[in-house]
Amino acid sequence: RAAAGAPAGPLEVGPDARWVLIPGRGRIDLARRRSTRLVLLALTRARLSTPGKGLDGETLIESAWPGERMLHHAGLARVYTTIRALRALGLGDGLLTRDDGYLLDPDLVVRLMP
Repeated sequence: RAAAGAPAGPLEVGPDARWVLIPGRGRIDLARRRSTRLVLLALTRARLSTPGKGLDGETLIESAWPGERMLHHAGLARVYTTIRALRALGLGDGLLTRDDGYLLDPDLVVRLMP
């Protein structure tokens, strides 16, 4: 069972995370939100391959802004802002923050669509 405030059904993530279907919110287009899309894709892949393991800020910076040079604290601020945006889109408490980083709730049903 997912945490309170998490989506109540399966979270469906489209190819390359260009869209996400969040129960109760419907399908949300992320095609023009590159960094949000890439963070969600990294979190989805991690959830499917290693449920319960968090992704640290460095990993998410490299996933969403590959090769871009930035100050460390600026990169972490971008990650934080992107995580907040994903929660506001409807992921709520289904997107966890722990000591080892950020992750999708291991109890949340997640599907990466072909």
